[in-house]
Amino acid sequence: SASNAFSKVTNTVQGYNPLSSSDEVEEDPWYQLSRVERIIAFALCLALGAGCFSLSFFFLPLFPGKFAATFTLGSILVLVSVALLRGPLSHIKHMMSKERLPFTISYVGSMILTLYAAIGLRAMILTIIFAVIQIIALIWYVGSYIPGGISTLRYGTSYIGRRAASVLPI
Repeated sequence: SASNAFSKVTNTVQGYNPLSSSDEVEEDPWYQLSRVERIIAFALCLALGAGCFSLSFFFLPLFPGKFAATFTLGSILVLVSVALLRGPLSHIKHMMSKERLPFTISYVGSMILTLYAAIGLRAMILTIIFAVIQIIALIWYVGSYIPGGISTLRYGTSYIGRRAASVLPI
């Protein structure tokens, strides 16, 4: 009878969250992964995203629609990998914050435009242009989460630009 009473209390308290009315709740109840599980899920999604990026370039010459779908799936997997580290709800809130909203719109817009150019318009040049914009937005996105990443990206792009200007006859 004591174990029966304990199981009743456990079942009653299991879904109870005293902070559910405030914004201090970090995540949904389903997101209760340990730190190690989050890192493993991050690494898995990141590896799958990289695999999708690699696979997409094999489709580019013959199947622009498959290229765009696979390339965009890779981008989504990279987004999901970062969301698994931070938590899905906090990641979405962060992406929708005032300072990140222009980036979010440009990144999601580039994914939509890549798919539209490949599947809707069937324009190879536009598909490649929007895919390049998507890559730039993804690099900027990932760099913004690494400490010192944006300044490193700025320095690296200016260095590459200076080197290219010195080599190219402009």
